[in-house]
Amino acid sequence: MPNTRAPKIEVLELKADFVKFVLSDTDTSVANALRRVMIAEVPTMAIDLVTITENSSALQDEFLAHRLGLVPLRCEPGTKFVYNLDCDCEDNCEQCSVTLSLDVSWESKAAGRPDHEKDLPVFVTSSDLVSHDPRVGPVHFASSDIIDASQDDGIMLAKLSRGQRLQLTAVAKKGIAKEHAKWSPVCVATYQFDPIIKVADDVSATLTVAQRQQVVESCPVKVYGLDERTNNIVVRNRLECMYCDECTNVASSLKLRPEDDAVVTVTASQDRFIFSVETNGTIDADQVVQQALEALSLKLQTLRNELINVKQKILAAA
Repeated sequence: MPNTRAPKIEVLELKADFVKFVLSDTDTSVANALRRVMIAEVPTMAIDLVTITENSSALQDEFLAHRLGLVPLRCEPGTKFVYNLDCDCEDNCEQCSVTLSLDVSWESKAAGRPDHEKDLPVFVTSSDLVSHDPRVGPVHFASSDIIDASQDDGIMLAKLSRGQRLQLTAVAKKGIAKEHAKWSPVCVATYQFDPIIKVADDVSATLTVAQRQQVVESCPVKVYGLDERTNNIVVRNRLECMYCDECTNVASSLKLRPEDDAVVTVTASQDRFIFSVETNGTIDADQVVQQALEALSLKLQTLRNELINVKQKILAAA
């Protein structure tokens, strides 16, 4: 097959909630398709229905229900749920949904407080949500790195003053962010073109050390440095380049004639893309990428099958 491409992925950094990788040997159509699928077509669980029994807080029922829908829910690895529309049940069942409950009053939370804090409001957080399925639960923090820095024990939902109570039941269902953003597994999914940075050593040799230092210091993210032995300009942090053009502007100002070559040039690769993906805790970052690739592959296979069917119908009618 002519012009066959074989895209490759190289992982640069991987944590539970973050992955940085290079997608190469492909073009922007595939890179952008992968980005969009990661954002909008990787399924997760999210609260979809809320039944409020009592709400004497300052928040309106619909405001609170919307806030609950945005609380990330994490499933144990291997847990499988079907879409509610595809389920055989009439309303919801354990195959397609999970029930969570919350019942908090000011009195229950304020009990045991020191006297000087007795009259302060209490916080209702995601940690007060009780899941009826041990395989699914709310994500209180996206990563363990921010737990110690947080003053709360989860995502803030509401505040209750003396005499106030919040009691509700919520039903979480499987979905994708194409339907509603609350089902998106990521908070960041971006890519940038891999920078191609070239230093013209012959031009660098004609500059003074002060002029070379001027080029180096023009970069706000410290992409360049000076070689300790030769004092020539060298590229040290290529992947940090953000295409601000500060270095190329300085390089242009140092040219004796407009037609002369610049000491540094920065261009964008058209077949290498640096992805940064940060999740909200519902799914590990590597699983987001893997499931997005599977979803994209299924789309292409479905399209291929449809084209084959159309071709067969045309040939049969001829």
